Amino acid sequence: MRKSDAFWDIFRATGYIGAYLIYRDYKRRELQEELKGEDNLILEG
Repeated sequence: MRKSDAFWDIFRATGYIGAYLIYRDYKRRELQEELKGEDNLILEG
């Protein structure tokens, strides 16, 4: 389970806005890392 998923579950269960903000930050970072990995694959190919 990704960190973003864990914070999303906390937000859904509690409605705590802090959990949502942390979720959003982790999700953005995870997507950036995924895109960075895809860029490397394209450059290598």
